[in-house]
Amino acid sequence: NVGFYNGSDAATFVTFAFFEDPDVRLGEITVFASPRRPLQLNDAEIFQRLGISRDVPNFHCIATASHGDASIHAYAAVIDNRSLDPIFVPGQNAAAMAEPKITLPAAASLHGAAGTFFHSDVRVWNASSSVAEVTARFACFAGDCGERVFSVGPRQAIAWDDVVTSLFHLPENAGAMEFVSEQPIVVTSRLYTPDRTAPTVGMFVPGLPPPRASPALVLNGLSRPADPASGSRVNVGVFNQSEVAQVVTYRLVDGTGTTLGQTARLFAPREAFQVNDVFAFLNVAGPVETAYCLIEGSEALPLFAYAAVIDNRSQDPIFIPGEDDPEHPPIVPLAK
Repeated sequence: NVGFYNGSDAATFVTFAFFEDPDVRLGEITVFASPRRPLQLNDAEIFQRLGISRDVPNFHCIATASHGDASIHAYAAVIDNRSLDPIFVPGQNAAAMAEPKITLPAAASLHGAAGTFFHSDVRVWNASSSVAEVTARFACFAGDCGERVFSVGPRQAIAWDDVVTSLFHLPENAGAMEFVSEQPIVVTSRLYTPDRTAPTVGMFVPGLPPPRASPALVLNGLSRPADPASGSRVNVGVFNQSEVAQVVTYRLVDGTGTTLGQTARLFAPREAFQVNDVFAFLNVAGPVETAYCLIEGSEALPLFAYAAVIDNRSQDPIFIPGEDDPEHPPIVPLAK
């Protein structure tokens, strides 16, 4: 399902243009958007209006407002038809994405608990009218896992299923990835546990531009159940993207502002590391209804952080990206 919210006071027409990857045009749908109103097109309506009944394994959608003063917020809601598990894919402003580097905070091709196998499917879309030469760098948990170079045609998309294995040929690894190009690119991914044919679509992991890094980050909406066997666990990952080592402090705080636990760890330059079950890591044994985790670097240099909340029964994960701690002003991130 694709939708949008017209966040402006101007009415506009919005055109959804659909492309089968890499660049086959499937068609377009134009709808009228009233001021300050949402609208969603569901899957059956989309493909009926496009006149398509066959399988479309990979496609992307470009939403464009006709009114120059209109501001739309677009998204896709991808729902597994068997489990009904959804993931949310927020639209990115392709016209403004002139960033030199996009960071994927979490990518994996790795066996986990209860016989699970976490793997990441990545999509890279070239927003420009020129060929994009893209350098992918893999900062894996084991250290520097090298880089790969590939090309993406003008306004085309490329798919890397199980990217750690298909692009880097490094199974049983996980970590952060950076995608560097002189052309503006959009990077998205999903990280999931079962085979592609099994129910569930996993969790959406966005590619983040440099301004999303910060020396102090908040991971909100965390909890620990009374019975971990039937609840969920919270893994916390951090990527020190700078060329300088720094000490990273983890603080776990409950909803009343009480500090539940705290520890620190030295991160080498460009090191990625994930704490599995952060509550156990910080020796929090009892149930916690609501909590947040503060991540702070000692050198005021940019960090990426995330929480992966995983259901202990289904192993379905959701992704929580780190947000700026308001008490610490944003910094100018490293561009290269």
